[in-house]
Amino acid sequence: MPGKRIQQRMDTNGDGVISKEVATARERLFRNLDRNGNGVIERNEIESARHAIKDRAETAQARLGNRGMLCDNRGRLPGAG
Repeated sequence: MPGKRIQQRMDTNGDGVISKEVATARERLFRNLDRNGNGVIERNEIESARHAIKDRAETAQARLGNRGMLCDNRGRLPGAG
């Protein structure tokens, strides 16, 4: 379950709840996006992150094959008109 994994990753002190960890997660996200470390997230850094996310999703989809397909290429669930 993706939500459970996200919660586990964010609950860095392992107390079962997410509190101050949210601020830490936001800071970590900002540092990861700010690739050149200038304190500003620039358009090219956003595009780079978007491409990296897309590549990871495509790799995961390839590993799962069609079994993992949740929606078609237009974002619709199978069988939805």
